[in-house]
Amino acid sequence: MKTKALLMLSSALILFTTQVSANAVDKGKSLYEGNCLSCHDANLDPPLAPPMFGVKHFYSRASYSEQDFIDQFTAFTLDPAQNEALMKDAVVVLGKMPNLGMAKEDVLLISKYIFDTTFPPPCNHWIAGMKRAKAEGDMKHFKKDQKQYNKMCME
Repeated sequence: MKTKALLMLSSALILFTTQVSANAVDKGKSLYEGNCLSCHDANLDPPLAPPMFGVKHFYSRASYSEQDFIDQFTAFTLDPAQNEALMKDAVVVLGKMPNLGMAKEDVLLISKYIFDTTFPPPCNHWIAGMKRAKAEGDMKHFKKDQKQYNKMCME
């Protein structure tokens, strides 16, 4: 009888945890779409910020665990100091991210959503970057964006 009760309790806890986790993912996605996508949309031309594909890539490379990713991402988003930016070229081209004044709990949910999400390659962003770089005579950035575009978008 005790085993059956423990099994039922364990099942209920797993179901509750799964539901809470799903709600957090949904809320993180909603917060991301409402607060981040207006600047980090890979289809913007001209771009306002680096696409989340690149942001996630840089934070993933700089992190040793999921928690480290979330901690670094959250810290920068809450206080986006230029000298702490991982994407130095993006800051030069697009400027420093403004402080959005978001609640830490919301940024944590967004950070977790970004960590768990696979973003598609930002092909349109690289096209816009090539166009901007060519117009400015910046062949270094033109070639960099062209290489990424050719590697990730030309199949």
